[in-house]
Amino acid sequence: MTMRNFMGTRLAKFEDAAIIVLPVPYEGTVTYGAGTGKGPEAIIQASNHVEFYDDELDFEPYIYGIHTLPDMEIGNLEPEKMFEAIRQKGLELAQTEKLVIILGGEHSITPGMAAAFAEKHKSLSVLQLDAHADLRIRYDGTGYNHACAMRRVMEYCPAVQVGIRSLTHSENRLILREKLPVFFMRDIRSQQNWMEKALEHLSDDVYITIDLDVFDPSIMSSTGTPE
Repeated sequence: MTMRNFMGTRLAKFEDAAIIVLPVPYEGTVTYGAGTGKGPEAIIQASNHVEFYDDELDFEPYIYGIHTLPDMEIGNLEPEKMFEAIRQKGLELAQTEKLVIILGGEHSITPGMAAAFAEKHKSLSVLQLDAHADLRIRYDGTGYNHACAMRRVMEYCPAVQVGIRSLTHSENRLILREKLPVFFMRDIRSQQNWMEKALEHLSDDVYITIDLDVFDPSIMSSTGTPE
């Protein structure tokens, strides 16, 4: 198979690259719209049409070197085994001190990688951009379903949740009881200083997880659970 690289740039050697991209085409706990397993390849293909230059940075970050790893072969694993496989891979990557970007897939892939980096960076915090709270203890017979992703993450490090507009009654009770820093979409629309408040809850070491359904479905309709 011809090795493709994120943004269509020349594939830097792993040891020379500052940026590592890991595709994880997992589709093991999908509960509505299917197709997440095709997500990583679609993102990589689309990245070929992104400009190298970042006008806010006045810089071309790709010059630091990008290395796209082969897809993780976890498509048939049960959710619990998938979590452990990603955690082990994450522990390996965390030791490199490189910027690691993991492409899904579904949100169930996040806890394993976050757990690994929390072991490396003891003060790690997570910034979640998502429409759903994902704080269920279990869903559809497993605690590693995409609907449980942030509940698992918070077992390893604190998190700030941004853009939330869909959750259960029990998840809302948990948020109120534990005083979790959750910024609902209604807060974002009504408060001008919500970003500053969110940043106050984050440490210097931040893992960012983005679920595409955080975007309005008129912009991002191809997601398994649009809100």
